[in-house]
Amino acid sequence: MSAHTPGPWEAGDRANWADVYTSPEDAYLIAAAPELLKALENLLSRNCGGSIGNLDREIVVRAWQAVAAARGETT
Repeated sequence: MSAHTPGPWEAGDRANWADVYTSPEDAYLIAAAPELLKALENLLSRNCGGSIGNLDREIVVRAWQAVAAARGETT
């Protein structure tokens, strides 16, 4: 497992994120974020009835909340 900085992370109102310095592990996580978001959205879009396989509804709701947060939407 990577040694990225544990969350929660918060987005600020910075105009230029290039000024933010991160560890290599954080950079990998940040770089993978768009792909991770798309994969989670694809998984959730196949959700029927509030559950995915053996995952309970609470986990699915938390996943949708994470997607909303990544999109900058309020939940």
